[in-house]
Amino acid sequence: MPTNSPSLAPSTAPAAHDSGPSAALPIVAVIPTHGRPMLLGRTLDSVLACTAPPGRAVRLIVAENGPRAGAEALVASKSSSWLTPEYRHSAAANKSAALNAVLQELPDCLMLLFDDDIRVEPSILCRYAEASGTARGGYFYGGGVLVDYEAQAEPPPWLLAYLPVSAQGWQPSAGEYRGVTDQLAFLGCNWAAFASDVRAAGGFDHRFGPGGTSGGTGQERAMQIRLRERGVMPRYLPHALVWHYVPQSRCSPRWALDRTYRNAIRAGHELRVEPGTARIAGVPWPLARRALHQGWSVARHWIGDDAPSRHRRLDTLMGTLGRIKGIRERRGGAGR
Repeated sequence: MPTNSPSLAPSTAPAAHDSGPSAALPIVAVIPTHGRPMLLGRTLDSVLACTAPPGRAVRLIVAENGPRAGAEALVASKSSSWLTPEYRHSAAANKSAALNAVLQELPDCLMLLFDDDIRVEPSILCRYAEASGTARGGYFYGGGVLVDYEAQAEPPPWLLAYLPVSAQGWQPSAGEYRGVTDQLAFLGCNWAAFASDVRAAGGFDHRFGPGGTSGGTGQERAMQIRLRERGVMPRYLPHALVWHYVPQSRCSPRWALDRTYRNAIRAGHELRVEPGTARIAGVPWPLARRALHQGWSVARHWIGDDAPSRHRRLDTLMGTLGRIKGIRERRGGAGR
């Protein structure tokens, strides 16, 4: 893991950052979902089995986006817990748009963001409640992510380095925490921020994440960067755990290459190009030349390489191609 990010202390005592009125803000857990009712049911069952935080109002909202795929009926059937889930639907198949639609209707609250393919530790709501205390902004929070691989589908060891952290697991100790990367404090399936802070940061970027208009990943990363730029500080909760379900289809070599490509699209949108750099078909010449060299390397060594070496060369090429796509999109959209 990268170690050059700022050191961020774990949250240990809510009183250290309490502010404003003494009443704690409600917690609103939001689960965006798209076309995965079976996994959503598993996630809902685990959240509904959680311990209720003493003295803290809690809501649970399922935000289905895109075609209706059974989430509404599933939510309606889950009414036997202390917590009654609510259903929302947005027509666009875009996770960020669905989150923004929910955000618009929320009062001041701690917005707890889960994904529809996790199961949660039973005390997780209490962990977030205790950490946030009576704070009303200025902090965002996140916990660890462990992995539930599909039966007999654990990836080979050499492939793990190419998979996202959400498919490897991430659970640093309180003393070792320095963020997932230098720009991503917490994984997107287990973190929380105050709705007022998220609104002030402009909401979630519809260009990135599932259904995003760019094809790139990372709406959580973009939001966490903007929060930190505004002085909102991360607090790590080492015992607020979730388990992320990883099927074989999402930890294969092909899937890993596609993920590299989509991550690189986002990087291309952010890549700085020196003024006056020569371009070919809108692509900076050094980047185009790199793609040509890497493509030739893949073709030249294809027969002789073993699986790890072949994947390494392909991964490098896909990263460059993704950056090319991202920078061309940025140039076309911004006139640069």
